[in-house]
Amino acid sequence: MAESSSADVDARQLEIPSGTIIPIRLGALSSEKSKPGDQIKARIMQEVPLGNGSKLRAGTKVLGRIIAVTPATTATRATLTLKFDTVVQGKESISVLTNLRAMASTLEVEFAQTPTTGAGESDVYDWLPTVQVGGEVVYRKRRRGL
Repeated sequence: MAESSSADVDARQLEIPSGTIIPIRLGALSSEKSKPGDQIKARIMQEVPLGNGSKLRAGTKVLGRIIAVTPATTATRATLTLKFDTVVQGKESISVLTNLRAMASTLEVEFAQTPTTGAGESDVYDWLPTVQVGGEVVYRKRRRGL
């Protein structure tokens, strides 16, 4: 029987199941300044549970690159094709294959971080559910023992 190393255990704990929604925040990009092959970085905007008790922490880096750029002209809009392929949490790198589920403006992201209901008499704001960009309902911190 083979023994697994702690690196193998860590890799299994941070395995990201297919279909996991990873809400990221990407800085400004320019179709005039960007070129194919440029590296891009984003950050995970909220804790992402992975189903086996582990999680991706808010603030975790997501790395990728620009695949294609079409600058705007008077007849067409600018386009950028992006590919994210690595999540970096601590010293652990996790390869990912991604698809875009939803995009949002800064204002839409702010609304997604606002609870869907007002706090009741004994509720704490951080415990209230939110609906994230893309439609995922996130139930915040839970009280222990309830």
